[in-house]
Amino acid sequence: ERMKWDSKAFKVYEVLGTQVQQSTQSFCDFLYCRVPVLPGVKDRDMVQERFLMKLPGEQGYALAIHSCSPSQCSTLGLEPTNDVIRAQTLLSGYILRPHPAGGVVLLGLSQTDMGGNVPQWVQSFAKKAGKRMPLQWAQRLEDYLKTRSSQIAPSRR
Repeated sequence: ERMKWDSKAFKVYEVLGTQVQQSTQSFCDFLYCRVPVLPGVKDRDMVQERFLMKLPGEQGYALAIHSCSPSQCSTLGLEPTNDVIRAQTLLSGYILRPHPAGGVVLLGLSQTDMGGNVPQWVQSFAKKAGKRMPLQWAQRLEDYLKTRSSQIAPSRR
């Protein structure tokens, strides 16, 4: 679903394999992402392990994501290649909870090491863009959910 609303951020966003139930409250799967940077700068890719957990004692869910180890990447058949630089997701996560007045509260966090060879001008550009990107991302998600909700039959809402 993510590529339907967030395709500007990724060249590739694939779920690898099937989701594995870890417990009655959590699931785990793997992701492969390829992110364009800017013309003249190599794309970054990431192989990530993603956990979905039901929040204890309340409604809502948490997603926790981090990069796979090199051995796990090998097991998944995703060795680094020369046409991209392998970035490392140190920690990424989201908490989704119902808002008491209606709607959903979304809290997000992401800490990623984009890897070497990032020119200073790109770093400066990214710092400026990074201030507005979370709001744009949330707006694209909200717009997608509103469109999707309007397409669902009223009896299924």
